[in-house]
Parts: sequence; C-alpha cells; structure tokens
Amino acid sequence: MNATKIVLADDHQVVRLGLRTLLESAPGFQVVGEAGDGLEAIRLAEQLSPDVVILDLLMPRLNGIEAARQIHARFPHMRIVILSMFDSEAYVVEALS
Repeated sequence: MNATKIVLADDHQVVRLGLRTLLESAPGFQVVGEAGDGLEAIRLAEQLSPDVVILDLLMPRLNGIEAARQIHARFPHMRIVILSMFDSEAYVVEALS
C-alpha cells in the first residue's frame, strides 16, 4: 500500500515540525513538502501532487482559505485540511464555501 503523500503549510516552522513528527510516526503517511505561506503551498501542490494538503488558516502572502480555493480549482482530486486556532464560526463558514 502506498503512503498518503502530504504537503504541510504553516507560517510557524515549529508547528510544521510538530505535525511532520506526528504524521510520520503513524504508518501510511509521508510528508513530501513544507510551505511557509499560501503561495508556496500552491506551488508545492503543483510540483509534488500530494494526496492531502494541510493548510494553516492565516499565513503570509496568501491565507489558507484562498490557497485552498486555488488548489481545489486546479487540483480537485486533492484533499484539503485547514487548521486554525480561531473559534469563530465565520472562518469555518468561509473555509467551507
């Protein structure tokens, strides 16, 4: 069985390191790329063709919601997970639209 390929995008390197460590400690997951902003996440999605892109909601240059929209429009087969520390319902609604 092939590992699920993942791209991580968060502007905090320590968060990316923690997620990478957690994901790669479980069988079946492989982090193939890391991005520090939304534009880099889109570039890596195009270059690496991951199965899943994990995005932080707020990042520099392009936020996670807009990055998710662009990735989904160009690569509808890719799964997208958006992480956030915010508890505002408005962010969730916007991310799902």
